[in-house]
Formats: sequence, structure tokens, C-alpha cells
Amino acid sequence: MKITDLQKIDQNIIKILADHKGIDKAINGKMLAQSLNVDLRTLQGRIEFLQGKGWAIGSIAVSYTHLRAHETS
Repeated sequence: MKITDLQKIDQNIIKILADHKGIDKAINGKMLAQSLNVDLRTLQGRIEFLQGKGWAIGSIAVSYTHLRAHETS
């Protein structure tokens, strides 16, 4: 599956996560949701979907998202 096959919101999540690689670079989940113009619950659902497809790894908590985008060729 190519990134262009994903929904636009998923593409945007991956692009943002790719800019925040590394264990020390947690993303505030509420701020990320706000920047994507979605609620936190929607963001959590999209990240769980991406994790299931192997596009993102990590965990999301109420406050911070510890994820990194999956690197593909």
C-alpha cells in the first residue's frame, strides 16, 4: 500500500509523525488533533488504524503521542 492510497488525514498524520522521529520527541495528542482539525478520539482511531496497517508504531495516551511513521520505499 502506498501513502497515496491512504485517506488525506492519515497522510497528514504520517507526515507529522515523520517530522517527530525519536523517543524524546513526543507529540501532544490534543495539539496534534487540533492541528489536523479533528477531535482526540478521531485521532486515536486513525492512529490505531495506521498501527494495524504497519504505518505507525508506538502508543497514544491522553496527553502525548509517542509514535513514529513507518518508513517505506
